[in-house]
Amino acid sequence: MLLVCLAVIANAGCGARTGLVESQETDGGRPESGAGGRPESEDGGTPRTCADWMPLAGAPTQLSRGDGYHSAKVSGEGDRVFVTLNAADGRGDLRVVSSDLSDIGPVRTVFEGGGIVGVASGFGHRGAVGAQPIGDLSNQRCEFVALADDGSPVGPRSTVAPTCLVIAATPSGYAMLTYDAPALPPGSDVEVHVCPVLLDAAGAVLEVKPCWPSSGPAFLGAMDDGSLLAVWVTTEGDWLQRLDAAAEPLAEPQQLSLEPVNIAAAVTGSSGLVALLGIDGDEVDVWAIDQRDLLARKVSSAPSPDFALDLTLAAAPHGALVVWTTVPSPSHNAEDLRVWGQPITTEGEIAGDPFDLTQDPWPNPFVRAVGTPGGALLAYVQEYHDGGVNQAFARALCHE
Repeated sequence: MLLVCLAVIANAGCGARTGLVESQETDGGRPESGAGGRPESEDGGTPRTCADWMPLAGAPTQLSRGDGYHSAKVSGEGDRVFVTLNAADGRGDLRVVSSDLSDIGPVRTVFEGGGIVGVASGFGHRGAVGAQPIGDLSNQRCEFVALADDGSPVGPRSTVAPTCLVIAATPSGYAMLTYDAPALPPGSDVEVHVCPVLLDAAGAVLEVKPCWPSSGPAFLGAMDDGSLLAVWVTTEGDWLQRLDAAAEPLAEPQQLSLEPVNIAAAVTGSSGLVALLGIDGDEVDVWAIDQRDLLARKVSSAPSPDFALDLTLAAAPHGALVVWTTVPSPSHNAEDLRVWGQPITTEGEIAGDPFDLTQDPWPNPFVRAVGTPGGALLAYVQEYHDGGVNQAFARALCHE
């Protein structure tokens, strides 16, 4: 299934970063201090620097312990990152961490009966939406709940839409994209539509905007002025549109591809970037939003070292990073999965060679990334197929 990364980033300056912490936790829910420093390159040469998108030293940080999570996603506001962890039993948990993982908050359960679909934080308010099941069918009702600074739910939950897709904070509350009907069983040929929904800061529905056809996931990100970047998937390709804070069109919808492909998007400040996997999984195309006419233009292409499976995109104040996973062709052996990072500028230009981010323990193909004031944070789930319990991990990267 195609997945889309939501990354709404505050436009803050780049500060110093400490090393990754170890994965062990104290009784207070905080990790013990880990070793800092910069890793040397594998060939003994010059180590990467923060200007090269350097992974901070230390092993990946384990964010779960025996919880059996099956997915991890990230969103951020300034130096805080919200890591959503969805469990196999339908529980939706959340941890608030610092961007360099030097501070990790305790696990907060936000939804007991349905996973967290998205978290939005900005303009002085934050909240989450969760997909609630009805009987044996998942994502049959979308609920909203406000969140405290530490990620714990505040106040009552409210039903805001039939189905959750994505949510973004706006100056007056939130904007969502949702299907116009509950999630359909596999194989259904019923046409569904994506609809923008506006909420106030407390989560009350203000308005449901006109819908458009869609067959897959979507992205919605808010820029500093509250205007929105919407990206969605249809059977005829991937589409993009700039909207104002009230979800009114600022430009006509723009088709980015002629058939659906894996897509990721991110916004930072007043700019937006979109990355698409090539149809054959052999390259990654980067598009940037032109602020003059609010349309996206293909800026660059990066070849993939192997067959690309999935991608995510993190935008920081001084640059951006496309992260994707690959398996060798023609075997496509998942045991040989690799993770790559491609530095790009905030305008979408290639800013260096792709580098190998693979490090044990490493994930299923779905890594998620978010930009931070000092770089990026990656989150993923390590799947164990030998009777072990899936665990969630995070890694931090610096960039200046």
